[in-house]
Amino acid sequence: MSYDLKNIFPKKYFVSLKKSSLDTKHMEYMVENDFEVLKLDDYNKNAYQQEMSCPECLKGGDACFEKNEKIYIIEFKNTYLDQKKIYEIMEKMYASCIVLMDKLDADLSYFKENVCFVVVYTFKKDCDEIEKFNDVDAFQSMGMNRIKNAVARRSTKMIKKIDNRAFGLKKLEKYIYNEVNAIPVNYFQKYLQEENITALE
Repeated sequence: MSYDLKNIFPKKYFVSLKKSSLDTKHMEYMVENDFEVLKLDDYNKNAYQQEMSCPECLKGGDACFEKNEKIYIIEFKNTYLDQKKIYEIMEKMYASCIVLMDKLDADLSYFKENVCFVVVYTFKKDCDEIEKFNDVDAFQSMGMNRIKNAVARRSTKMIKKIDNRAFGLKKLEKYIYNEVNAIPVNYFQKYLQEENITALE
């Protein structure tokens, strides 16, 4: 089943993927991509609680879109994922599910088959993941820029094999979402290419 999100959500909540990736603290964009997406977090905060006559705000993922009969929810974190960030992301994973199920009139079985949640984050300088994603020899006496270039050359299919926990977020895979992935931002442009998520249709 395919959903036209533009017919379900107000137009003012649609932006480019680039704009949805804005880190407001540092005023920098995490990705360069003009694919149009629903800014689900803004919709949840500014509209959904009013529709439900509820003062409590439900959060949501930064970007949401439908592609090839699957719905993707993207959460951007311009930082390394610590336990506090993981808790915040899980809160958004649950809230995104609640709002979308209501607005799409979809059940949980639909989510398990068709909705994917992707967290995009940044490495910290000496985190364990760097060696997981790359050959150890490639990092001898390397600076961070060279590390980023080495990371960018690899396919994101490798990520799914290496990162089999996604910082513990995969506990919601098959329980709520079809797939849950945590992808370093350096890989994310390649992920968009592999999934054919571009502004040009």
